[in-house]
Amino acid sequence: MYKRITFIKEWTNYTHNVNPNVYLYSVNLAGNSTSSVPQNTKNTALIGGFSERIFDFVTTFESDKRATVEKIKELYGS
Repeated sequence: MYKRITFIKEWTNYTHNVNPNVYLYSVNLAGNSTSSVPQNTKNTALIGGFSERIFDFVTTFESDKRATVEKIKELYGS
């Protein structure tokens, strides 16, 4: 019998039982599709589009999340 296992369920299981401090980055290249990753969870970033600046984002996000938000506001306003 086939058992359907969702990514969100597996991710939640992994973060609870293996590594609660792991980071998850999801890069959406489709533009208007839905996400299959959990939203509003610790160390999770949903990124729309791709450029080499993603690597700068990852570095900042992992070192200081508050600085990441401030940098985004600085670049794009809010």
